[in-house]
Amino acid sequence: MNVVKYIFRNTNDFTVSHTKLDKIKRDCPIAVIPFQLVWARDSLKNKVKTIFKLKYLPNENLLQKIAEEIFMAEVFGDKEDLGVVLFDIMLWHQNRSWELDNLTESDTRKANALEGMTVLSRKRYLEYTTPRLKLLLKNHQPIVTFLIFPLVAKTPIRSIMYFIDIQSRFSFNSIRKAKHKYADDIISYLYEVLILNQKSANKLHSLVKHIYEAEHQKKDSILLRTEIDAISEVDTIITYLKASIEKNTTLVGYTFNIPKLEEKKEHKKRIKAIENNVLEDVKKKSYFKMFMDGISSAQIENLNNYRTGLLHKKGVSSNQPQEFYGSQDSYKSLTKMFDFLMGQHRENSILIIATLALLTDELVKLDKPNFNLSDLPVNSLFNDHVD
Repeated sequence: MNVVKYIFRNTNDFTVSHTKLDKIKRDCPIAVIPFQLVWARDSLKNKVKTIFKLKYLPNENLLQKIAEEIFMAEVFGDKEDLGVVLFDIMLWHQNRSWELDNLTESDTRKANALEGMTVLSRKRYLEYTTPRLKLLLKNHQPIVTFLIFPLVAKTPIRSIMYFIDIQSRFSFNSIRKAKHKYADDIISYLYEVLILNQKSANKLHSLVKHIYEAEHQKKDSILLRTEIDAISEVDTIITYLKASIEKNTTLVGYTFNIPKLEEKKEHKKRIKAIENNVLEDVKKKSYFKMFMDGISSAQIENLNNYRTGLLHKKGVSSNQPQEFYGSQDSYKSLTKMFDFLMGQHRENSILIIATLALLTDELVKLDKPNFNLSDLPVNSLFNDHVD
């Protein structure tokens, strides 16, 4: 292959975007395709032509096809992740005319950090993954499929494969552009919610590795370091998941001009404040109920029941060293905990989408988008559901 690259004087990879050249903006999906991959999949006819011309011009359709495959694998996901639908929405969105001229310096720093973290998180899953880590929100909450379309107006979602990935720069700019009274607080809490969601996903990724090691390395060992590490991972994940519920609650509070819910010590009082202050027409929306289910006290209590003696007031938990000491089936206990935590991560991710839907509704009231719902690329939705 090195000889081929030398002969054709082409040592560069190919950079491909499905977006029109005059519409390419920050965060636009761009695939970097290795020369070797393109050459290996190009037609024999084109290779022969290349030999005579001593210049390699790859087939454009092939480049687009490979680029789409990369986008699906790294960002958007499969059919079960609504990958095709999200890909089409993002292309439609990127090819629209919009600017990012309302961001503050603080907003830009947050967006840069979040986008950078997202890139690194994606690499983690490219190096190792398992279907057990996928959110599969479409199967667990069908309404998610339909909510992702209107969200593109103010808080466009890129991916729901392992965590909720939104186009943060555009979203933060939309909040500023709408001149919401609590824009500073909304952006700060949205940033934290998205960070916590990624942190939870990444810790679950680490926990899966610990479970594998506990299953295959325990043998005659009394206790493994990976089991102790797993205990710490579980505690951390629980902390992230609980904080995510609380911060989603506060975020929606600021969305509906109910400030400083974070100052209420009891979660029940935060819930009550939202119930008492949100308008009745909002309460009738299906995703408001989805939101209220996601922040319920039962969700918090379920998490507390899995805490260790240090954190749980009763000092009783299945996540303590004595549960693993001398046990050859410790991985089964860890698997049970993983399933619970993954289920809660999924619930929290659904909660974020409900939060984004409520936020988008309020932002649209303050700053109407320059398109109608009928303009959205819904064909992929129907195609995606055809088996």
